[in-house]
Amino acid sequence: KFVIDDLVDKTYTLKAKQDLQTLFEDYHPTERFDIYTEKPATFLKTWFSDPDKRMYRKTDFIPDVDKCPDDIYNIFKGFDIENFDSTFDGEITDFDKKDFQLILDHIKFLCDDGTDEAEPMAEYVINWLAHLFQKPTEKATSSLIIKGYEGCGKGILYSLIRNMLGKNYGYTTADPMNELFGSFNSCSSNKM
Repeated sequence: KFVIDDLVDKTYTLKAKQDLQTLFEDYHPTERFDIYTEKPATFLKTWFSDPDKRMYRKTDFIPDVDKCPDDIYNIFKGFDIENFDSTFDGEITDFDKKDFQLILDHIKFLCDDGTDEAEPMAEYVINWLAHLFQKPTEKATSSLIIKGYEGCGKGILYSLIRNMLGKNYGYTTADPMNELFGSFNSCSSNKM
């Protein structure tokens, strides 16, 4: 199998050699000629015969990209938030602090069940989310389950997290018992 990257939405597909040949049969990036027929060589014919082409032993999901061995194709492409604003100079402004406070207040709102546990619960959620980004190679020992009435803002928090992680690294379900804990739970593979 061969890996085809989509650099726009950070997804990949595995293709068989024959599928690749069909996909690229008319692609001639340069005017290279087959030495036997003197016809333009297809991109794939040139690539298949290239002794320096990149090859991988397997694919894997390794969130620490610096520790990914050279012979493994890493499905993890980094967090989207890392590439969000190329103009960020490391200086946190008052505007940034106000935006962050809005997020914290929303988390506190979602955790406020009217009991004394609301503040520790919000702190737990904030720490859980921080761990997700700060230590992505460590699997969480718990999952967040946020329940509430329709329209209370659960989806806002999920959308924010998913946009920061990357759309391919999060998952939501209305039926966690079957989709996450059932026999066929591939929906949770390669997710944070």
